[in-house]
Amino acid sequence: MAACAGIAAVLAASTVAFIVLKLAGAAYLGYMGVRMLWRSWRANEETANPAPGTATAPASFAVLFRQGLTTNLLNPKAAAFFTALLPQFVTAHDGTAVPVIIGLTLIAAAANLAGQCVFAVTAHHTARLVGRRRFERVLDGLVGSVLLALGLKIATSAQP
Repeated sequence: MAACAGIAAVLAASTVAFIVLKLAGAAYLGYMGVRMLWRSWRANEETANPAPGTATAPASFAVLFRQGLTTNLLNPKAAAFFTALLPQFVTAHDGTAVPVIIGLTLIAAAANLAGQCVFAVTAHHTARLVGRRRFERVLDGLVGSVLLALGLKIATSAQP
């Protein structure tokens, strides 16, 4: 829907706006990576010296939704995708611009929602099957390192 509101056009026309969004996305990836690495490291300490009666609570739906929404909103690739895709289907004077833009946006949103739902269900079942602290620490460290590396790569890339 943001593409319909013209944000994609602004990002395509303004290199500065695109760079700001790119750096915000890179900073968010870096933040998530550092947080996961910290959680992995703290899990090592907690495993070595567990507090009596403590258990790790699963993340709430609201927290997971907020993280997913922030990640999607800070993704400059979506705006680049729409600015590359839409001109192929819309001409200036035939009156189809608004229905085509709305239709393509709804299709993209539905596909994204379906993919995120499949990912969430798969992650939920995997977490239930694997739920071991050692596996969680290793996975947090690995994913945190990858997110941090991706954030650095995006921040230092020369292309907008």
